[in-house]
Amino acid sequence: GYNNFYGISTGIGGHFFKKLSLGALVEFGTSADIKGEDPSFEIVTAFSFGQQVFEVEELEDLETEQQQINEELAVLEAQRKQDSLAAVKAAEILALEQLQNQKSKDSIAIVSEQIELAKAQELAETKRKDSIALVNQQIELAKAQELAETKRKDSIRIAKEAIAIAAIKAGQEKSRIDSLNAVKQAETLAEARKLREKNMQDSINALEKEKAIEEVVVLKKGEVYEEVASEEGLEPGYYLIANVFGTKKYFEAFVKKLSDEGLQPKSFYRAKNKYNYVYLKRYDSMQEARNARDSKYGGRYDGKTWIYRVVGK
Repeated sequence: GYNNFYGISTGIGGHFFKKLSLGALVEFGTSADIKGEDPSFEIVTAFSFGQQVFEVEELEDLETEQQQINEELAVLEAQRKQDSLAAVKAAEILALEQLQNQKSKDSIAIVSEQIELAKAQELAETKRKDSIALVNQQIELAKAQELAETKRKDSIRIAKEAIAIAAIKAGQEKSRIDSLNAVKQAETLAEARKLREKNMQDSINALEKEKAIEEVVVLKKGEVYEEVASEEGLEPGYYLIANVFGTKKYFEAFVKKLSDEGLQPKSFYRAKNKYNYVYLKRYDSMQEARNARDSKYGGRYDGKTWIYRVVGK
């Protein structure tokens, strides 16, 4: 009961056949401390024994009234449960919203990381293009020097012919010796120029290798590619791999087959996985290796190939 709280109570009762008294009382508490609790109820009966007989019909009426009270109580219980379910549903919705907010924050963080990675790749690509531009300038300079050297050699040849004719006409041995000395001096000068050109070409090759080391490779969809920091006996670059063998017999047979077809295959052995790698050629840049792969090695090899990169020595 709610004897210790304020509330609302309602009741009904009656006296029947001068013998039976029935009463029903329902109490609803209004205090906040008992909010959501079921109401309490009481049923009071009194019977006076005498000559009159209690009839069954009155008991049926009493049972009907009791059933109505039970139905009202069931309605109140259903309402309480519905309120509880509504509170649980609200809590679930709040938890779902918090989870979605956390996922949104995680997605933003991932996008930020991808942006930073794209910036780094763009910077590396800019450096690579600058290196290529410098190498191209040096190549153009080497071509100009080669053209100048060709003209110089033509001039030397013409000079030799003129000196020979002059020696014959003059008929003097001294003039012939002087002419020969002049030719030797010109040849010495040509050798010096040739050595200087060789040194310049070596510098260009060194720049090409350095460019290959610094190049950042962005793989295309479905592209087969392997990269190692270094490999014993191999210089940095991109190797067009034709096949890999773990058995020496098949390896030697494949190399012989390519040689018989007019190719000049090369190979190296990796101690790490104990395989022999057969490659067609080494390239200084990824683009050169891709061009050779996509063109079937200039139409000379129909088999599948892939690219193996050695970054440094």
